[in-house]
Amino acid sequence: MQVFSIVMIIILSILLLYLLLYTLIGYLCYKASLARKSTGKKLSRLNRKLKRKEEQPDTSWWQTQKIEDLYLQSDDGLKLYGHFIDRNSNITVILIHGYGSCWHQLAEQAKMFYSRGYNVLAVECRAHGKSEGYMVGMGWLDRLDLLKWIDLLVERNNNCKIVLYGVSMGASTVCMTLGEKLPNNVTCAIEDCGFDNVYKEFSYVYHKKLKFTSPAIFKIFTSFVKRARNFDLKDGDACKQLKKSKTPLLLIHGSNDKFVPTEMVYRLAESCASSKEIYICEGATHAESFKLDPQTYQRKVYSFLSKYCS
Repeated sequence: MQVFSIVMIIILSILLLYLLLYTLIGYLCYKASLARKSTGKKLSRLNRKLKRKEEQPDTSWWQTQKIEDLYLQSDDGLKLYGHFIDRNSNITVILIHGYGSCWHQLAEQAKMFYSRGYNVLAVECRAHGKSEGYMVGMGWLDRLDLLKWIDLLVERNNNCKIVLYGVSMGASTVCMTLGEKLPNNVTCAIEDCGFDNVYKEFSYVYHKKLKFTSPAIFKIFTSFVKRARNFDLKDGDACKQLKKSKTPLLLIHGSNDKFVPTEMVYRLAESCASSKEIYICEGATHAESFKLDPQTYQRKVYSFLSKYCS
């Protein structure tokens, strides 16, 4: 009887230790990958790396514009913010920024659409900037928020035309949104360097970029997020969503993207059931296509828009 008790204590101790390690590792990975605070730190580190002034994104253009601040409530009760520039146009482009980024950093892209005479709505994704939220949506949760922004624009102008434009995580948000039921107001979409699947993107980053990370740690991370945060990373499948798309799509990617592998854009394009075009910017790294070759970039975008936003 005494031996049995000792064995049971040992077994329970091992189980308890396992649960503690599981929770600790899962929580730390979550904090580093998806928690709101971690994205701000990543952005700060990125900005420090851009030492030369000419490498810093020029966000001063926003300060020259008359901006209307908007907000709405997400389906799960978060207050989300957006910033609207009215050019008295019937066409509005919704800009969606990337992971750990902010709406200010899409100034050059906003100018591109503004110069064409379009209204611009730059949104702040959940868990970024002024928008509420404790966990980054990775496009999957953000797609439902984007539907809300689309509804808001339609409420303001029932006859408006809407273009969706996103970079990196924002691009994946666009692709995932295209699989939902959209109003006819959404005429076309542009995605720049989006990933095809949340799980696959994190797997790539953990195993290829963070080479010290073991498969077991990644498995604990994904399991923890699913159980503790009710977010199954495998659900965030842009390819699956694009198979239901009826919206014309322009896919843009850099040929030298090492963060979201270039091969992902081809999987997105292959999955897309609607009309699509692909532009690969030779030599561009992640989210650098516009900066590397702005003339070609704008020509491709304007050519695409001329077909669906006349």
